[in-house]
Amino acid sequence: MQSYIVRVYHRNPDNMNDISGVVVKVGTQREYVFLDFTDLQESLAQVIKLDDSENTNYSQAKQIDMYGHDQLSLTG
Repeated sequence: MQSYIVRVYHRNPDNMNDISGVVVKVGTQREYVFLDFTDLQESLAQVIKLDDSENTNYSQAKQIDMYGHDQLSLTG
């Protein structure tokens, strides 16, 4: 499971859309700046989409058993 930190540096209590800060993926140096609420949603979507594209090898990991053997090589 991936974890993210949302740091809010500015918030206007009278206007929910007036918010700014950064979204950070835990364990990396990546920061995505947001300048309003819509930007925050887009930043989160971008970080999650990037994670999904980087983790395309999950299906390969499921093919490795608990002893580290590739299941395809054991059955085929």
